[in-house]
Amino acid sequence: MRYRIEANSEFAKSRFEKLYIAANHQNYTDVKYTVRNRSIYAHMVVLSICSEIFIKQSVEYVNNIFKDFDDVVIDAIFKFCYTGIIDTDKDLYEKFKILATQLQITTVYYETIDEKNCLEVLTLSNDPKSIETAIDLILLHFEKLYLTKDFLRLPITYLIEIIKSDYLNVSSEMHVLKSIKMWVEEDDQQRKAQLQNLLGYVKLPALTMEINFTDVLSNYYSSQEYKKIINETVESILSKKILNTDRRWKIEKIALVGTSEHANRDVFEIYDCKTNKWNTSKHFDVFRSEYASTVVDDLLLIIGGSSSAKVVCINLIDGKTRKLKQIHKKRWRSSAVTISDKSSSYVYVMGGYTERNVILSSVERWNSKKEMQEKLEEKWDMNVAPMNLAVAGHSSVVIGDTIYVMGGRTNDNNNERITNKLQIYSTNNNSWSFCTPMNQRREGHSSVIFNGYIYVAGGSNSEMENIDSVEYYNPRAKTWTNFIKLAKPLYGLSLCAFRNKLLCIGGKSRDVKTADVFEYDDTNRNWEPKTSLGKTRFGSPLMAHVIPYKSDI
Repeated sequence: MRYRIEANSEFAKSRFEKLYIAANHQNYTDVKYTVRNRSIYAHMVVLSICSEIFIKQSVEYVNNIFKDFDDVVIDAIFKFCYTGIIDTDKDLYEKFKILATQLQITTVYYETIDEKNCLEVLTLSNDPKSIETAIDLILLHFEKLYLTKDFLRLPITYLIEIIKSDYLNVSSEMHVLKSIKMWVEEDDQQRKAQLQNLLGYVKLPALTMEINFTDVLSNYYSSQEYKKIINETVESILSKKILNTDRRWKIEKIALVGTSEHANRDVFEIYDCKTNKWNTSKHFDVFRSEYASTVVDDLLLIIGGSSSAKVVCINLIDGKTRKLKQIHKKRWRSSAVTISDKSSSYVYVMGGYTERNVILSSVERWNSKKEMQEKLEEKWDMNVAPMNLAVAGHSSVVIGDTIYVMGGRTNDNNNERITNKLQIYSTNNNSWSFCTPMNQRREGHSSVIFNGYIYVAGGSNSEMENIDSVEYYNPRAKTWTNFIKLAKPLYGLSLCAFRNKLLCIGGKSRDVKTADVFEYDDTNRNWEPKTSLGKTRFGSPLMAHVIPYKSDI
């Protein structure tokens, strides 16, 4: 017969606490450190659990590290090695971090990881999930964090992982260059040899659009030795030996908003570019279909919808919702866009159906800046010129201060028909004009700005058939050109320009709803399938909005 006997949960903790007491009484110890004529006794097996440096390096090496720190900091390190706890004030904690980093202690546990401690997590924790969370935060807040002392303590492995990431959230590649300079200069003698390797992770194409790479580096590093390293690096980069040419992208998500069915009205599909997955958002107070949507100043506006004039505002940062003043007319299958300048941001909602299925030509406008600054729920302004042609099921985009409205359904002697008209609105003179019509009549289609052109895809034609045609408009030449057809005919789809790729998302093909996502492959000149939505989704309009990665929706 076998018996299994276990100690209580406090057994291991109590053993280490007794060893700590024993060390203070110099009992059973096998190592002694000396700092300023003071002897510190310890158990090597205990210290090695916290850091291999105690085994790999000599006592003299560790003594040399200790000599620059106060006794109280050294005592805190030894206490932590035995008990796993440090209880101290801010000043001592900062010194503890520095000494722990030099001793390569990586057993600190972080219950909460945020912007304030994410850098120290990389030097003081060995938990994989904690490290992953910390790196995500550093990538997002890099421009602020690389200016801190904790950044300069990063091990080079983590520094490289951060600066080589395409998800590094920087407004300019100069920040990456500056961070390398600061990190190297923090320990010049030890780190100088890493400079060429680190410079290889600077995105040269993005940088040379701003400055002369060699000149700036030469100004940063004035010594002849550094200049030699820089010239060798630039030569290697130009010969593409170590060049990473891809530009960096902001860490953003896609919010797929809108539906023409009663299901899924109050949730959106959210694409996470880091996990390459679509997830369903939390529920919102949006209990209607066929509404228009647009993003303005980190706000997502849901406008109108099935016999409604309601406007819901969702804060993309914290996910909180509130209601705004209603639009003047109930409208669905309308479109909405945002035009921003230095002082204001305006939302325009255009066309759509209203009561008794009357198609509207009217346009309403909302000043978001005035509402936010004055804390007033401003009414929607109707003093905007109506479109020349009343349309519903159309699409619209903005280039600069000009609105482009394509296609849709319109009335012709009380008979609905589908149009290929292009209507253009000038905000400068508050007027609409017609321009070169599309090659294809269409409604229930989608449009997006991509590389300076307006791309329009899918929808239904005059014979009520779903279509697969795609065309793009050159606003300078005022011409439409046919493009590579979609993988299949789609109605109620959404086009999206994301990370310099053109995406086709969702829709309905011959009455079959789809969760498909396709990406245009410029090399093979076709639409390649990508990660599908979590749920089928189609709508008129169905809108894919690029939103901040920190969004809480």
